[in-house]
Amino acid sequence: MVELVWLPLNGGEIDMTTKVNELVRRNTELIESAKSLRSVLVRFERVLGNMSRLVEGGMPAVEALDHLGGPRLRPETTEALDRFTDARHNARVALFALGVEQGTSLSEMARAFDISRQLASRLAGEAGPSRSRKRKAPSRSR
Repeated sequence: MVELVWLPLNGGEIDMTTKVNELVRRNTELIESAKSLRSVLVRFERVLGNMSRLVEGGMPAVEALDHLGGPRLRPETTEALDRFTDARHNARVALFALGVEQGTSLSEMARAFDISRQLASRLAGEAGPSRSRKRKAPSRSR
């Protein structure tokens, strides 16, 4: 999985413009991965339809699958799904980072995504530091 890495600006803070730009970039990546996945799924559907016709016509199933390039289809589909899943996650984390920075509560974010408050908290943690969240004072060692 690809992880977001926040680079501190302005004395350790991430500015709002950076988070907006990150969200736009991650959404663009998600759109591109969705287009790629759609293309792979169309080929997948075509191969399954053609395989069904060949099998109905009497060809052995494994021979039909091999004839249609089935061995290449599985890893291609899996890779496209993985890329889409990673891009979707990264876009969600970027959206959380911006939402929290804009003052949206985690409860509001959870409701907007229809996810648990616990998952919202985890995503906000992945999103990195925010000026809107209170920081704990460093503990003193004795």
